[in-house]
Amino acid sequence: MAKTPLAANITDGTAGHANLHNEERTRINTVANDTGWVDIKSKLANGWTANNIFIRRVGKVVSLRVSGLTGAAATATQVMPAQTGYWAPNNLCFPAFGESGGTMTQFKVQPAGIALNQSAILHSDNQMFTWLVDDDAAWPA
Repeated sequence: MAKTPLAANITDGTAGHANLHNEERTRINTVANDTGWVDIKSKLANGWTANNIFIRRVGKVVSLRVSGLTGAAATATQVMPAQTGYWAPNNLCFPAFGESGGTMTQFKVQPAGIALNQSAILHSDNQMFTWLVDDDAAWPA
């Protein structure tokens, strides 16, 4: 089957995405810009562990899904460094459920990465955190 060439206002984008060019404003609208769920457990730092930790970006909306995150062996409050294309430009704080007795803790998404109190243990059930990135944020590789 022969490949159909792209229309003049559509070009190949990064990571298999197509870019639709707006001729009036020379702005690019990315089509089908969904990273899918990406396993970032290997990005955990400073002794933090988790059952699961996944991140996804659809357009400007970023969602982080985490379960069983624990700092029992952590050497610092930073859970992981910032991940290019996913991080918000300012500090965000989310309430999160702890493992025992319905305790709450503060889950922080900061420009430098995720931070959490070292004594915190997030509940083993999935918890979801969602935020927006800037319009001009780089697309994740």
